[in-house]
Amino acid sequence: MAVLDIFDRDDELRASHQAKVKAERADKRAKYNRSESKLQKDIFDAIVKNGYLVIRVNSSVHMTEHGTRLASYRIVNTNETAGLSDGIVFHSRGAVFVEIKKPGGRLSEKQRKFMDTCERYCMTYVVIDSVDKAMQLFPNRRQ
Repeated sequence: MAVLDIFDRDDELRASHQAKVKAERADKRAKYNRSESKLQKDIFDAIVKNGYLVIRVNSSVHMTEHGTRLASYRIVNTNETAGLSDGIVFHSRGAVFVEIKKPGGRLSEKQRKFMDTCERYCMTYVVIDSVDKAMQLFPNRRQ
């Protein structure tokens, strides 16, 4: 086998590996796009369009074009706020803490404790798993 043949083979292996890595990253991006965070964005966008003020208070994860997950945090959870809901929806009678879960999703232990805290302080806490449910809870105020 000639030296150039070895280099050609290495180039083929490298190209094959790069194609495999690229496909894995595409799969990660596709999975991310179907995730709870996409559902969260869709639900909160729909609530805003219906005339409510929405403040997202949760941590977030962003996917780079290469499939790398980057976490960012916008609020520090202390004391009774560990498990803080994904957002707060404000309306004319107050505020509602909103947790978004994919259908069939369950609250974590910290989220359950935060829900209990809301109940102790007579605050409303809801779990929403679809845009339709969000529209039932937050009907259009602009009509």
